[in-house]
Amino acid sequence: MQRERFEEELAAELARRPDLVVAQAAGWRTVVYAARAAGIPVVHWMHGWMGLQGVESNPEADLLLANSAYTRAHVLEEFGLDSIVFSPPVEPGRVRAARPVAAGGLVTMVNPHPLKGVDRLLELAEAMPATRFLAVDSWGTPPYVGRRLARLPNVERRRASLDLREVYADTAVLLVPTSWDETFGRVVVEAHGNGIPALASDRGALPDVVGAGGRTLAYEAPLAEWVGALEDLLDPRRWPEWSRAARANAERFEFRAEIRRFVDLAQGPSVGS
Repeated sequence: MQRERFEEELAAELARRPDLVVAQAAGWRTVVYAARAAGIPVVHWMHGWMGLQGVESNPEADLLLANSAYTRAHVLEEFGLDSIVFSPPVEPGRVRAARPVAAGGLVTMVNPHPLKGVDRLLELAEAMPATRFLAVDSWGTPPYVGRRLARLPNVERRRASLDLREVYADTAVLLVPTSWDETFGRVVVEAHGNGIPALASDRGALPDVVGAGGRTLAYEAPLAEWVGALEDLLDPRRWPEWSRAARANAERFEFRAEIRRFVDLAQGPSVGS
């Protein structure tokens, strides 16, 4: 039923004859085929490699984009498809902290899920009882994780929200200890734009996205290394330096420049030809 409704809504949108269609995530094949059948230029923007098995060397879309250099390299190696890197634009006004961030704030993890490395958050909170942590729900925190978080007096938990401006205002360091390969890491870019450095695992695209705006460690690194890295980022004498580095790193993903770049790509010779 959901698929039928999706196809009905897609057909209605295509009937309006847009200048360009962007296909992404689950269902991208349906969108590409429908747009091509309607004679409308279509871009496939990959946020991973979902559904690429069996794709011919020449993809159906007019233009193939990847959300990171990591995604581009993986798709090229595994499927022989080359693409152009176009990172997800982050509009500053929608994620700007409600108040200026400062040293002494919380260590925040968004999406305390096992795949996102919540076990590392729990270990750090236990090892650093004087440090205040914040866990912000997203996908749906498993009940057993919620119970473990509730037992830690230095961990606050907040409900999922599309508006994280208050969260960022309360945050000094962003924690991204994911245990799986992230193909981008949008939350890092949002935090960096607010001058919040990040401590992340080295999975997937995270080392590149974090850049000089924080530190990355192997997920399997000893807890002592994670504690040391977090203490370094929280050090009030060094935090201003880390904050400036985070803001500078965010400029790599500057919103208006990325939008202009997308328009240039969409108007390129391969689109609609």
